[in-house]
Amino acid sequence: MQTIRTQIRENIQRRSLIVEALKQLRGRLHPPFFPFFNGRWELIPPEEFNASDGTPLGVAFAFNLTRVRNPQWKFAEGNVLIKCRFYYTPVTEVIEDVSYTVQRAEMKMDFVITEWKWNIDVLIQVIEELNEEYGMDLPLPNVERAGLALWLDLTSFNATGTEGILEIGEGAESVDEATSLKESITEMIEASQHLIETMEEGYEELEEGREEIQEELAAGNPDWVDIQEQILEMIDDSIEDVIEELKEDQMTINETLSTIQEIVEPETYEQIEANISGILASVDSVVGRLEALNGTLNDLLEVEEVATFNYNLSSLAVDYQQALVDLRTAVTTGLQDLYQRLMDMGEKIAQKAKASRMKIRDRLVDIKEDLSLGQERPLDVSVRLGRLLKIGFATENTTLAGWFQFVNFTRLTYPDGENTTAP
Repeated sequence: MQTIRTQIRENIQRRSLIVEALKQLRGRLHPPFFPFFNGRWELIPPEEFNASDGTPLGVAFAFNLTRVRNPQWKFAEGNVLIKCRFYYTPVTEVIEDVSYTVQRAEMKMDFVITEWKWNIDVLIQVIEELNEEYGMDLPLPNVERAGLALWLDLTSFNATGTEGILEIGEGAESVDEATSLKESITEMIEASQHLIETMEEGYEELEEGREEIQEELAAGNPDWVDIQEQILEMIDDSIEDVIEELKEDQMTINETLSTIQEIVEPETYEQIEANISGILASVDSVVGRLEALNGTLNDLLEVEEVATFNYNLSSLAVDYQQALVDLRTAVTTGLQDLYQRLMDMGEKIAQKAKASRMKIRDRLVDIKEDLSLGQERPLDVSVRLGRLLKIGFATENTTLAGWFQFVNFTRLTYPDGENTTAP
């Protein structure tokens, strides 16, 4: 029996090592999307630029990414530049075999990346390590499928008379602080919602294992070695992993609260903290209950009497479900109160917005309702390269219009200094 248990634990340990490798992989990958507000951008002041004969052509300025909030994007600091140029007169730019014309009063933007960390390189490295260490035969991803894409968000908002109406952000002294506030609130909400998802996944794993075990017990002549292995999996998947994720989310919530406290007025922070404090307290309670259930599962490893085993396992599942219900109630209540406060503030902004409709080609979109605190409406529009895309914002008494032209051109510089162009 001891030899079998040793083998079981070795198998569990091997599986745990693989799971740990995958967890570390998640920590080494940067997110697939980098919003503009996720970094601090330093403005390189506007300067007039001239043609080779000294004729003024326009004004140039740039945004340099100097700091990121997510440490997984640390490599991008100082390596991303958005170069902007306004032209006084039509200019045709030629780079190698690619040419395009920028009209008078148009702005040209170049997105320049001097160094980049590719997720696919990290993924390939981890797969190769798993294949070599554990004798697996996992296929390697195709590096040619990796790439970068730009995301363009547009909106129209008349800021006249909006000073001070968003009480939740009255303490913000800069656009950067206001952006950080919105980002922190979003991150706090997402972490709170993830608490429920984590517990639900843990409960599903527990229930699946419980049903399999009790079916085997009901069939008679149970294989206790197999049952003990399933119990060890329950401890890993439904208890230890869940506790770890709950604590990580709790830490994230506390960190975002600290950021919010530095920005908003004390009274506003106290109201936000009151909405979230019940969630944090519930996490502490649930973690304590899961640790107690962990002890119950470990005790079951020594039980080989069917009736006692069945009773203790069923009771454990009921206790786990109740912990899930209590956590869900605390999170739902706390977020509902927070949502209501944010909606109240968003409605005040929406009342000040003058633009009510957006026109993209012949499509008219009502955007009045979507101007409240982050409720942007995504709209996918395809356009042929080099063609102008007209976008208009319909206000109460006029229409503002803008045109966008997309040039499918990339200049690549390799480490050896070679320059190439790509579509």
